[in-house]
Amino acid sequence: MKKIIAKRVHITVFLIIIFVLLGACLLISFTKNGNAGNDEPEPSEPVGTASDNAPQASVSETAPPSENEVSGSVPPVIIDPPSDTVPEGTAPEQSGNDPVTAVPPVPELPRYDYCSPVAEGPRMDDDYFSDAVFLGDSRTDGFRLYSGLNTPKYLSAKSISVVNIGTERVIPAGGDTYVPILTALSWQSYSKVYIMLGINEIGLSPSAFKDYYEKVVERVKEIQPEAIIYLQAIMPVSAEKEKEKSVYNNYNIRRFNNMIAELASEQLVYFIDTYFALGDEYGVLPPDASYDGVHPTGTYCKLWCEYLRTHTVDPSQYADPYSYTHDEIFVPIYPERVEPEPEPQTGNEIQAEPEPQSGNELQADPEPQSAQPDPEAIPPSQASTEPSGEGTPADSTAGDVPTVSGSGPLTPNASVESMPSENEQNRDIDNSSASAVNP
Repeated sequence: MKKIIAKRVHITVFLIIIFVLLGACLLISFTKNGNAGNDEPEPSEPVGTASDNAPQASVSETAPPSENEVSGSVPPVIIDPPSDTVPEGTAPEQSGNDPVTAVPPVPELPRYDYCSPVAEGPRMDDDYFSDAVFLGDSRTDGFRLYSGLNTPKYLSAKSISVVNIGTERVIPAGGDTYVPILTALSWQSYSKVYIMLGINEIGLSPSAFKDYYEKVVERVKEIQPEAIIYLQAIMPVSAEKEKEKSVYNNYNIRRFNNMIAELASEQLVYFIDTYFALGDEYGVLPPDASYDGVHPTGTYCKLWCEYLRTHTVDPSQYADPYSYTHDEIFVPIYPERVEPEPEPQTGNEIQAEPEPQSGNELQADPEPQSAQPDPEAIPPSQASTEPSGEGTPADSTAGDVPTVSGSGPLTPNASVESMPSENEQNRDIDNSSASAVNP
């Protein structure tokens, strides 16, 4: 009997425990379902302000839930931008103590006047010409010998012209091989190219001369694209030379120089007025400047060199010529005729009284007047002056004047006479040699 009672007690206690556990589970489940819509997510800590030891606010101490919290959505977290960044489109705030830094405007470089000759500037020393090359005829050959300028390279020879500078083989290239001047120009790079051509081409028409010269300049620019190119004006001849041959006169030289200056303005290269640099105020080569009326003496080669030293251009000081449109109008630099200015009259001169005529004097027959030449047909020559005979004898090579090599068109009256004999030429220049530096 006791065993039966003890067994029932155990069963009863076990059932009570089960019911208690079931009741507890139901209570917990009911409590969760009742508070499902009112649960509030724990607030996230702001960036940089979290602390492990900071006290957490209880549910009763929090603010009423917002609409996002009631709907169960999590509000977006807004992070302030760093203090040193400025939103796009807004200007930075300036405090009263911060200095305002003004950006200086970039100065606009002036434009070079390619229609005018190179102006006088600072004198350059020999180093300026160390990366230069001189192209030309026998006048340039004489410059090489007597100017005293030894730093540049020289590619020059007798009878070279704009017609044959790219075809006449005059520059030694080793052994018995010779190449044209423009071929030798490609052997190395140069920063400056000086060109003196034109005296051998006086027999050409001005337009044909300009066409040939333009092709030469374009070819030089292709071979030396980074070089500063100087076109030198044809230097004048003496009054004695003008009287010898009508084609070789300063009237024609001035016409050709205007063509060279116009070509320089079109090709955006620099024109140097070596015509008046060596000529007198009337544009004539002085009597003591040359033995043959064409090639300068050693003294005048030094004057020529000094003029080049003081007439240079620094392209970095000017605007890029290809960055704007050139609308300049070229005006010829040289007049067709350079007439001497009349002496000013003071008005106080004493006029000589005419001698009284008795009426019995015999009247001399008037001398016959010679016909005056047409001024448009043949330009007038300057007054003849006897040379003084001074200067170095090595400058008088006359090889450039007589011939025009090539097949360029000639004007009807452009017949060129033969060269002077060897006895008529000065002996100190070897006219058969061409100057160059072998590659």
